[in-house]
Amino acid sequence: QGTTYINDLMTVTAAPGGINVLASGNVVLVSTALQTGKIGPIPAATPIAVTGAGKFTQQRYVSFPGGSEGDWYFLASPMQSKNFTDWADDFRVIGLSSVLGGFGGQGGDVLPSNEPERNTIFSYNEAANNAYVDTVRKRGWTIPAAAATITTGQGYRVFVKKEANPLFDNQGLIYSGDKNMTITRTENATCQDGITLSTAVPCTETWRGWNLLGNPYPCDIDWDAAAAAWTKPGQMQNAWHRWNSAGQGYGLYTNGVGYVGAGPAPSNPNVIPSSQAFFVKAAAAGNYSAVLTVTEAAKITATAGQFARVNAATQKLRISLSKSMNPADYGYDAVIRFMPEATDNYDFSYDFESLGGNNFNLGIPVDQSLLAVASFAPISDSKIVPISINYKGASGSFYLKFSQMETLLEDNAIFLRDNLNGTIQEVTPGFVYNYSVSSTDGLTGDRFELIFNPTVVTGVTPSLAAGAGLNVFPNPNALGKATNVAIKGFDVNTADVVVYDAVGRVVFSKEVALTNGAAQLEIKSELPAGVYTVKAIGGSLTLTQKLAVR
Repeated sequence: QGTTYINDLMTVTAAPGGINVLASGNVVLVSTALQTGKIGPIPAATPIAVTGAGKFTQQRYVSFPGGSEGDWYFLASPMQSKNFTDWADDFRVIGLSSVLGGFGGQGGDVLPSNEPERNTIFSYNEAANNAYVDTVRKRGWTIPAAAATITTGQGYRVFVKKEANPLFDNQGLIYSGDKNMTITRTENATCQDGITLSTAVPCTETWRGWNLLGNPYPCDIDWDAAAAAWTKPGQMQNAWHRWNSAGQGYGLYTNGVGYVGAGPAPSNPNVIPSSQAFFVKAAAAGNYSAVLTVTEAAKITATAGQFARVNAATQKLRISLSKSMNPADYGYDAVIRFMPEATDNYDFSYDFESLGGNNFNLGIPVDQSLLAVASFAPISDSKIVPISINYKGASGSFYLKFSQMETLLEDNAIFLRDNLNGTIQEVTPGFVYNYSVSSTDGLTGDRFELIFNPTVVTGVTPSLAAGAGLNVFPNPNALGKATNVAIKGFDVNTADVVVYDAVGRVVFSKEVALTNGAAQLEIKSELPAGVYTVKAIGGSLTLTQKLAVR
């Protein structure tokens, strides 16, 4: 009875008779800019009920980036069987009129409209990933129907207009117990192009398999909770994507990499807050439906600040694009990683799409997909990985920042090639590349490439003659020191010794005379730090060895 305020965590112990909020009762989960009250795991077979006007109320604090008059949020509700009037009493909700099939006639404070463009709430229908009805109902985005309710486990894209009070709430009967959420993938072959509404445009992987779900509980949940807390179907990528209002773009979280995408990054990226909607991707090819199940065991009862988990041992490189050196400002990240399980092609279990957003962003192109996390097979020879950048009309000074590469650098060297300026620079921890973009540049989005080279000495290639050999020493060599090259086993009088840099340019070449098929020479020219290929070529014999200069 009465009103009970929960500021942190409400712990539920065994309740044989269940939990009932009486007609005069209200359990309020208080939300502030710092934290939101939550209800912890509810024991199995514990019925939850409300009597008459009794209710649970979950508040949600909303911040508006940049002093805006409102913004789009990905929202969900833990309350059962509520229609959109549950949100309309807190902020302006406009729905397409029921005459046109929308939810605008649900009453209360919902404002009906005959113009789809004024609609403020959208759901997502994966099967319609090829449709383009109008400028707002396209690529799966739909307007909830007249009889639609705010369904637990489902997500919505909602425009929240800035009001004097930054709080809105959900009220009713909370959901408890396991939640099964259906995910689908529809292999539409052709897509409407949005101009002629023809169906002659081939659909791409970019649009298939996306499902907008919602946290069904009045509590944060942990994507990395113990296996018993989740049942994740094998056709689904083990990652979740959110809309980052502060960065006006999408970001994803996957264990072993952390948060990638539009920044500033959240402090606990694996935590799905209460009332949060999120995308998951069914990435295995085919037409199918599967079930993602979350249980009460996924609820988080610990205090904030203990959830971020990143596997530091992974060989990876994080790239951040920004217009500022301040890490608190907007930037967009991508990650390249190397792992035995991956191939150099698209792997749905290890590669994760870059959904971009309204601001400049970047991604790694692989098999016609643009990836925020691109996974490749381990490096065994030189590998070139392009960086694709969408500036969204922005120009001026930009920064490419590189980090989290320490494990990768144990066995490899990394170089950044600027195809517009024709420069190559070594990438080391903390390296920042400052450059400018203008509308007249010949190259913009495909301007940069990363070059990865193993620094481990691989030895000579298989010999074509008995006793042939190439020895480069010292190797690795110190910056500024001479390098010695010894060759033997040739059946000609002369051989060419050629040194190539990481991108195949000749940086040293000399013809040497051979005595009994052998020779030794000293390369006195100072080679910059990097990885080189040394070749000895004579007659039908070519010998190769890697050289590392540090």
